[in-house]
Amino acid sequence: VIGEVASYKKDLISRVIISLFLGVSIATVNLLNTHLSGVLPGALFFPCVNGGAISITAIASAIIFKEKLTVKKIVGIALCVVAIILIGIANSL
Repeated sequence: VIGEVASYKKDLISRVIISLFLGVSIATVNLLNTHLSGVLPGALFFPCVNGGAISITAIASAIIFKEKLTVKKIVGIALCVVAIILIGIANSL
């Protein structure tokens, strides 16, 4: 019984630490988004945020969860990055 309680407390502490880390991360991203939405033009900001989130999520899933990146997925990520770059170039003209 004592071992189960110690295991439960250890598991609870690790879950609290992970939750705090995720909460701080989300708050930081939201503050950055709020700041950048006032600094960058909307035509540049929103595609960068949405396209960037999709690309980063796909890459992170391949690294963290060992999800296989097929040729189709790699081409999609590359097209997303190229589109964001082209929008940035077009917006700076």
